Amino acid sequence: YSCRLYSQTLQTAQRSIHIFIIVRLFLFSGDEQLQNPVYRFINFLHPLTKEDIIKRELLFSEGDSIQLELVEESMRNLRKLNFIGDVSIKIDSLSLSKVNLVVTTHDKSTKGLRTNFNSTGGLNKADLGYKDSNLMGMGIKVLVNYNYRSDRKNPHGTKIQFDDKRIFNSYWRSLFQYKNAEELNIQTLLFERIFYRENANWAASIYGDKGKALDRIYKAGEVISEQSISSQNISSWFSKSWGSKHKIRPILFYSHNRSTAKQLQLLPFEDIDFVGIGFNSLSRKFKTVRFIDQMGRMEDQPTGYSTSFFIAPNVNRSSPTNYFSQIKLTTAFLFMDKFYSALDFSYIHFDIKNTPSNQTFGFKTHHYIKAPFKQTIGVRTSLLVSKNGAERQQIILGATTGLRGYSAFENSGSNRFIGNIENRDLPELDR
Repeated sequence: YSCRLYSQTLQTAQRSIHIFIIVRLFLFSGDEQLQNPVYRFINFLHPLTKEDIIKRELLFSEGDSIQLELVEESMRNLRKLNFIGDVSIKIDSLSLSKVNLVVTTHDKSTKGLRTNFNSTGGLNKADLGYKDSNLMGMGIKVLVNYNYRSDRKNPHGTKIQFDDKRIFNSYWRSLFQYKNAEELNIQTLLFERIFYRENANWAASIYGDKGKALDRIYKAGEVISEQSISSQNISSWFSKSWGSKHKIRPILFYSHNRSTAKQLQLLPFEDIDFVGIGFNSLSRKFKTVRFIDQMGRMEDQPTGYSTSFFIAPNVNRSSPTNYFSQIKLTTAFLFMDKFYSALDFSYIHFDIKNTPSNQTFGFKTHHYIKAPFKQTIGVRTSLLVSKNGAERQQIILGATTGLRGYSAFENSGSNRFIGNIENRDLPELDR
């Protein structure tokens, strides 16, 4: 989607916002589209995003001094909303000391009804669901789903999700999820306050879940063993941020897990109470491009670097795990507005009593080249290496994990590499 920011040649830092106007557009807003009765009827059925939902993403108010970096970051906030498409903020000069801002947003379709019935080789499947990412224009996501598989011992499955990213117009997100199926029965609750802006002072999270899962071991796509595991998880973290261009964010975190089963082979992150500290250092800028993930639509991609380090002793003395540590490195750059590259490295280490350390290495690369004739070439690789992992930590490769043309769980092992090359046609680049 296109995004336009009109700035003036005068020094805007010395000028204040007299008033800002929010213009909200329906799904179909063009003159030709509005002449079509079908499009008008769809607009009639679509609840327009409420003005308060748009306003709460803006990082400026009437009377503030105009700062272009806050205007640009406000547009990024709006583009993050999956129910908003086109975004523009126009700055109109009133005088040498005052400006007006006109914020224009274009709604996207957020409702989805899913129906699927299939019967093949004696296997009967059904899938019914409804999803709305912008319930009644309030920015709330709801999902209700029912599925049926005749090859399950318990053939019925349900899923309910409620997600409000700005509960009571605060910066806190609330998420509730209930899922009941043969493979997984879980209830999840999350309260989270992210760094809602680049210069936000602090962020925090509280998470909890409880449920049962079928833990399966696969060989050549076939289940060779399975056991039911009951578990409960509680975790929380708090982070403070300092700095402007180069940010430093120390983190305090706690993670609790209790798992039980008839014959349970404990993993390093089960039956633990980690109390730890972390450190994050980052410096990044966002570049507005149209040729990477959004198929020719406007998107914001970070450039720069981020490094993180975490370490936590296990205060649960009955657990075999002594401590946990993790290192993460991320860097990305954009060259000549036509080549975007991102690299991610991670290392996770569990020190275990009387046992070799459990280690996992991960490395990912993403490269995108804007080619002629509305084309984008994407090259992505992913490497995952496990050392001294338990049998339950086997790495799966198949259709559900990114390998097209193969059955789910068809390949398993302790190491995995995925490479992908795509040539994408992006008609939206004409816009």
